[in-house]
Amino acid sequence: MPRVERGQMNFNVNTDFLNEYRDEFWKGLTLTEVISILIGAVIAGGIVAFLHFSTGLPFDTAIYAAMPFAIPPIVTGFYKYQGYMRPTDLLKAVAETQKCGRLTYPMNEVPVKCTYSMKMREE
Repeated sequence: MPRVERGQMNFNVNTDFLNEYRDEFWKGLTLTEVISILIGAVIAGGIVAFLHFSTGLPFDTAIYAAMPFAIPPIVTGFYKYQGYMRPTDLLKAVAETQKCGRLTYPMNEVPVKCTYSMKMREE
């Protein structure tokens, strides 16, 4: 334990809580990352098996042919937009934004509909 001089206090503060304390599922990976790896492996394995048994392509060449199809699901599990938002959450946010209509007027110039007036009514 480091020696602290009288009148001094040292506090260790984590700089980024989300990166320091991740939800670990298996060997430091989250559940989403493990599932994305498994989906990529199943896709690659299926394509390799299909290419090898239907066309007789060697396994190493079939693996190279399967990589472009296996990489997108794997990247989807690891990539986070702006450090915290998964691509599926990003697509949901974009869809919600698209549901909102465009403003028909500039933001600072709201059309005024006066239902009340300060004028005295003449009788």
